[in-house]
Amino acid sequence: MNFSSFIFKVSDVFKSVIHEASDVVTKADLDNANAHAHSLAVGLGIGIVLFLIAGLIIGYFISMKIMKRQLKKNPPISKDTIRMIYQQVGRKPSESQINEIYNRAVKQK
Repeated sequence: MNFSSFIFKVSDVFKSVIHEASDVVTKADLDNANAHAHSLAVGLGIGIVLFLIAGLIIGYFISMKIMKRQLKKNPPISKDTIRMIYQQVGRKPSESQINEIYNRAVKQK
């Protein structure tokens, strides 16, 4: 057996395999594969949208929790800020006035 006859036998085997494979695949199989691919694409699309919505909702609640914690640690107004405001208008506030205004501001949050 020489090399050229070996190549011809291999090519004949490949031709027969390809011919048998093409006989096995029918139009119904192709339609089924297309339907499966379509349902997979629709499922992936819906899944991606749902995960994005869930991510937005979870992100909103996490950011609100972080924001509330930051405001509690660092309130936007402090007793020193109230003293400075009183001094700018030329008044000397008592400690009870400062505490009253500060407590009102903290309760409004």
